[in-house]
Amino acid sequence: MKKLVCALFAAAALAAGCGLSEPVTRGSDPDIAAIKKEYSSPKGWKVRVDPIEMAIGTEPGEKEWVLKLDGAEIQKNVVESLRETGVFQEISAAGSEAEADLALKLKVTGAIGRFEGTNGNEILQLLVWWGFSSLLGCLVADEDYSAWIQVEATVADSSTGDTVWNSSFKPNFSGSLDHYQKGIDLWDLIPPGTIVSSHDPDKVTEKLLPHLMRKLEIDLVRKLASEVPPPPVDVVVVIGADAESGGAKTSLAASDAKRFANAFGRNRARVEAVDLTGKASDAAALKQALAALAARKEISIRDLVVYFAGCGSHAKSASGAAVPALVLSAKAGSVSTILLAEFIECVKAIPAESRGVILDASFETGKGRFIGSAGVPAGPVEFPHIDKIALLYAGGASESAEAGGGLLTSSLVSQDVLGGDANRDGKVAFAEYSQGFGFGLSRAIRRAGGSGTMSLSGDAVLFRVPKTADKPEDKPSETPDAPPEDEGEKPADSPGEGK
Repeated sequence: MKKLVCALFAAAALAAGCGLSEPVTRGSDPDIAAIKKEYSSPKGWKVRVDPIEMAIGTEPGEKEWVLKLDGAEIQKNVVESLRETGVFQEISAAGSEAEADLALKLKVTGAIGRFEGTNGNEILQLLVWWGFSSLLGCLVADEDYSAWIQVEATVADSSTGDTVWNSSFKPNFSGSLDHYQKGIDLWDLIPPGTIVSSHDPDKVTEKLLPHLMRKLEIDLVRKLASEVPPPPVDVVVVIGADAESGGAKTSLAASDAKRFANAFGRNRARVEAVDLTGKASDAAALKQALAALAARKEISIRDLVVYFAGCGSHAKSASGAAVPALVLSAKAGSVSTILLAEFIECVKAIPAESRGVILDASFETGKGRFIGSAGVPAGPVEFPHIDKIALLYAGGASESAEAGGGLLTSSLVSQDVLGGDANRDGKVAFAEYSQGFGFGLSRAIRRAGGSGTMSLSGDAVLFRVPKTADKPEDKPSETPDAPPEDEGEKPADSPGEGK
């Protein structure tokens, strides 16, 4: 019975002061799992982790020592943690052949370990040491140690070297060690015992470092996930709505949407096409799709262009006036529309540096891509007030098999969506369309029986011109030169000027 009591006492003493265990695997680490859950959509960067720069200049104080670190091991751990969490699209280490958009550089400026003293378990340790065995007593963790590392982190553009993000942080870790873990010396085995024993800094570092490195990895990944901006992406949303009602029909709208998306994405480094053709057959579905785009956090939209090909219509506003609408679907006498004003408000809610709306649809009764609506009063159509967005549409838009689709879309595609940059400043402004490309489009619409007008609104940039190797290097002019006018040709109208 006496032996059983002693055994239970020894077990309790060891349980109360057990030493530091190894960190769990990354796949089982709850902190890493939390990061993966919180940042479930990777940012679209390809990131290269450069070799770690060791520049430790911190002098250790009393009971302290400088940690011995392996830069290659730190680099390897950071790469593995970034891959495990999936914060970025692709991770590689310097020296690999993988392409990278960004380079992650880490500089270690301080790394210190410290003996913090006993933790209250020294009485248990002495009782086990004197009452049972010195070797058994060395299993009681009665001493506390801590370690910290000072890190300067920088994310730079891999091609230009420009800094995208930088931060300085100081991960730390503390834990209790038993005498085997801190390094046994002679006094751990003979009287007066462990009260005069010392620790081995290298042994302590060996036990603390895996935990400190995991803390470094988690702190770094969290900062990168929350603070590094997502890559700027040009986004084009296309909707092709073929419809037929009351003798009016459009059959090339869906193909127009694909043509425009392909032309817009040509020569752009980062472009994302969101094709809503067939997925937004009513106003509720379209609003939900645009709201989902507005809620995305893993991308930063630079130029947003929302393109619609299909039929326009007229609807009755709350005040009884006729207002423009877009026909999302029309089949067997059932017509589903969205008010142009509502459509524009949905686009304006999407965060972007610039927003443009292109409508290859007609709003003129009986002309081109137009489907009438019963109960709408005759007379001029009241267009919504346009601000904070650029709107481009052709008043009497139509389509032809010879052109391969809508005339507006065909003209845009033939210009490679770049023709409006008359002053070659790298940006396509609406004034440039109205003074340049708009004249050609107006003539094309007129020949097809349209109204011969092109409506432009807003002073925002519609889209930027992608950089190409053969881009002319002419000096930009103050204002774009207008082409010679045909007889009777007039500049494009604006919705804000009686349109």
